[in-house]
Amino acid sequence: MSNPKSEFLQALGRFIVAYSHIQNIFQEGIYVVTEKLNGGSDAKFIRCTMHKVSFDNLENFFLTLITEYSDKCGHIDLESFFAIRKAIAKNSKILKEVRNRMMHSVWSEKFWEGQHGEHPYRMVYHKNKEYRFSLDEEGFDFQKLNEYTCDAMCLSQFIHDFLICVVDGDVHPDKCFSEYFEFDKNVARFPRERDLNRFKNLDDFL
Repeated sequence: MSNPKSEFLQALGRFIVAYSHIQNIFQEGIYVVTEKLNGGSDAKFIRCTMHKVSFDNLENFFLTLITEYSDKCGHIDLESFFAIRKAIAKNSKILKEVRNRMMHSVWSEKFWEGQHGEHPYRMVYHKNKEYRFSLDEEGFDFQKLNEYTCDAMCLSQFIHDFLICVVDGDVHPDKCFSEYFEFDKNVARFPRERDLNRFKNLDDFL
């Protein structure tokens, strides 16, 4: 299978940028919800602090704050709220694991298996929490990386719309979960069809 180096490296860079969009919407969400909760008295402190917090803590902080805020609102359908929150946590975990493997592994072309630049990259070894290294022969081609990038773009938009519905739904009734999300019983669908169609061509965004 042909897998030119340039396309792979472009796909890897795209994923990293798309993943940062998720981090950014968590940061902005914390800032916005904090303003709603306390009238913005700690806005500057919160804005500065968000850029020093790890991704895990950003996600937990965001979901905790927005849940706290939802308890004070009369316009929120709580069943839908918790279904969406669960979908965010589930898919954020999946992409976080992908991101950690991408960023904390050593990459190498298996140049002894054909011409240079015509085969998948592979992770030679992966550093684990016990400071040991485990061999990993999983190959990644650029199509697979682009699929992860699409998922990351879909998730950042999913979180953005969740935030909008929660913080603006009291003023703008059209910004409600039923207008932005689809549900199968008590499960929020992810990815949404609207996002898959929107991010079909990554060249339009990254």
